[in-house]
Amino acid sequence: MGKTSKMLIIVSFILAASFIAMTFSGCSIAPENSIKTAAPDDYSEPTGTNQGDSGADSNPTSHFPELDNLMPDFEGAYSWADFGPELYLRFCDTDDILYYLVMGDAWRGSGEIAGQRSDIFYDRSTNVLTLNGFKGTAIDANLMGNGLTIELIGENHLNGSITIWGAMYGGSIRFTGNGSLVVNESRSSQTGIIIQAEWSKSCLMVDGSVTLEIYGTEGSPAVDILYTYLETVVYMSSNIKLDGGSFKSVSETAGDGTVYYSGWCVDESGANSDHITFSPK
Repeated sequence: MGKTSKMLIIVSFILAASFIAMTFSGCSIAPENSIKTAAPDDYSEPTGTNQGDSGADSNPTSHFPELDNLMPDFEGAYSWADFGPELYLRFCDTDDILYYLVMGDAWRGSGEIAGQRSDIFYDRSTNVLTLNGFKGTAIDANLMGNGLTIELIGENHLNGSITIWGAMYGGSIRFTGNGSLVVNESRSSQTGIIIQAEWSKSCLMVDGSVTLEIYGTEGSPAVDILYTYLETVVYMSSNIKLDGGSFKSVSETAGDGTVYYSGWCVDESGANSDHITFSPK
């Protein structure tokens, strides 16, 4: 990896740490048209692929991506410092208290361990977070791998954002189930779902029979995916439709020649779309 890439990564980490500190104070956690469709369950051929202004398919693959690093970095192999594993999965409840479902050693003392509850729970063996009628402020994850899945049961509501950090390892998120989730319902965060891939193969995936409604503040995208090695940033099964916009992505090249992508949702005019919905057809 070249000096430029290393510098970008260091800067990204500093910004990430600052963002985490800011957004959790008070517990308010907050190429073109890169979207694919794939058949549910077996991830077979898509019904279609949206294309951007260039008129070119930004990724020729026709199925959900095959990703590595599916499980969380429990051992701390991708930790930045010598404080132990830096992974976490945490949330803010409506009581504005920060609760951890997964807490790496580096975060000891920064919040409370979540007790057993029926509305939000995590299965360590499958890397599945289940929301079952959950109402809260925000969800935040770091180094949880590309297999992190959020299963939706019933109606779920977040007043703030979902933020996922990849940290050169994996920061994908997949929504499944037959329930619904409204993200950033109060528009308290600038963007509803943020995937900070941080130079990893990370993306957003939507399948099952979920209804996912996402808001940003006016003029800001509802979904933003940054610094991923995947040209296609959003995948959805063929039984899911997207309303309110499409996805645009742009590429950048690091000093060592490495190409990475950032993508976000836009409306028909090309402006940022601050409200999109994934739902069954």
